[in-house]
Amino acid sequence: MADAAAADGPAVTQVAAAAYVIPTDAPEADGTLTWDATTMVLATARAGGAEGIGWSYAAAAARNVITDVLAGAVVGRSALDVPGSCEAMIRAVRNIGRPGIAATAISAVDIALWDLKARLAGCPLARLLGQARPSVPVYGSGGFTSYDAQQTRDQLAGWVERDHIPRVKIKIGESWGGNERRDTERVALAREVIGEGTELYVDANGGYTVGQAVRVADRLADYGVTWFEEPVSSQDLAGLAAVRRQVLPDVAAGEYSWSLADSAQLIAAGAVDCLQLDVTRCGGFTEFLRGAALAAAHNLQVSGHWSFSAAPPWLRRTTCRCPGTVHPTCTRMPGWPCPTCATWSTSTTISGSSGCSSTAPLTPTAAFSHQRRNPGSVLPSARRMPRSTASANPARQRAAQALSFRRAVRPCTARAPRHAPGSPAPRAPCWPVPPARR
Repeated sequence: MADAAAADGPAVTQVAAAAYVIPTDAPEADGTLTWDATTMVLATARAGGAEGIGWSYAAAAARNVITDVLAGAVVGRSALDVPGSCEAMIRAVRNIGRPGIAATAISAVDIALWDLKARLAGCPLARLLGQARPSVPVYGSGGFTSYDAQQTRDQLAGWVERDHIPRVKIKIGESWGGNERRDTERVALAREVIGEGTELYVDANGGYTVGQAVRVADRLADYGVTWFEEPVSSQDLAGLAAVRRQVLPDVAAGEYSWSLADSAQLIAAGAVDCLQLDVTRCGGFTEFLRGAALAAAHNLQVSGHWSFSAAPPWLRRTTCRCPGTVHPTCTRMPGWPCPTCATWSTSTTISGSSGCSSTAPLTPTAAFSHQRRNPGSVLPSARRMPRSTASANPARQRAAQALSFRRAVRPCTARAPRHAPGSPAPRAPCWPVPPARR
C-alpha cells in the first residue's frame, strides 16, 4: 500500500489564492479599453513540503472561485496528476459557467500545479514539459493609443536602440476604429523610429469592422507591417476569416479562447494564421499544450499571450518570439518557461507597460533566458512610398505573394468591388473554407 501511495506521489494538501491590484505608471489604452491598474490573482498549491505558484490577470472574484469551488476539487488528488486535476476543476464549474472568471481561476491553479510538480521532481518546468529549443528571440509590445508621439518614440527607440530588440508591436484601432488617420500616423511614426531593419506588428484589439480592417491593412502594408492582431473581434469568426482572406499581414487572434473548444472554432473557421493562446485564460499549461497541438495539426503558428502590467516586480514578464516559424510569440514569467522554447536562467531583462527596462533578480527556481539579441534574420521593411513604387517594398512583395496563394486556395477570392456613393455596399462572398492553407 505504501508503495502504491509513493507511486501516486504526494497528495495536494492546500490550494489558496490572493488578489493584488497592480497600478500602471500612467493611464493606458488600446483600441477598445482604457485602464490604470490590473488585478492579478495569485494561486498557490502545496504538496510534499513544496509549494507551486500560478497566476492570472482577472477580476478579484476569481480568488473566491479558487477557494470556494476549485480547491475542493483538487485537494487530496495526486500532485503528479495535473491533467486529472484540471479536468476535475473544469467539471466543478459546470453550473457557474467556464468562460471568463472561472476560466482564469482554473488557469491560475493549473499553472500552480505544474509549478508544484516541477519542484517536486527537482527540475525546471521546461524539462518537465520537454524543451524544444535553447533560446528565443523577442519583440517589444506596447505603443498604447494613449501615448503621445514622444512617448511612443521613446519607447520604441529604447527597445530597438538600447535593447537591440528587432521586432516591435503597437496598438491601433483607437476609439473602436474611430480614428483611422491617427492609427496610420502612429504606424508611420513607428516605422520612422525603428528603421527598415526592424519588424513592425500592430494590434487593433478588435476595434475595427471587417471593411475598416481590410482598408487599414492595405495602408499598413506600405510600412512593412507583417502581423495584424485582432483586426476585428475574436468572437466574429466569419469576420476574422473574411479579413484574413483579403489582407497582406498575418492575422493573429485567440487570446480570449477560454477553452480548447474556442481554439478549435477559430481554427475551423480559417480565421487565423497564428493562434494566440493565453495560458492564464485558456486553462493553464494543460490546455495550452493541447491547443498548441491542435494548431500544429493544422499547420498553424502559436503565440503565447500575456498581460503587460499584471505582473508586479517579483513576477515580471517578457515577450518572446520562438524561432522556427514566421511569427510565433510567447510570453513568460520568471519561474515558468515559455511552453514552446522552454528556456530558463537566473535573471531576465524586463520591459514594463511604460517601456522602462530593468534587470530583476529572480527566485532560486529561476526563469528563462529571453535572448534579446537573437541573431536570426529579420524581414526587411520599407518606409512609406507612393503607390506607384510600392511594389519595390520587399515586405509588400512577399506579403503579396502570400496573398496571391491565399486567394488561389480559397473560394472567396477578391475584395468587394467599389460602389457608387449612396448605394449599398456589395458584400464579398463568405462561405466555409478549409482550415489548413499550407
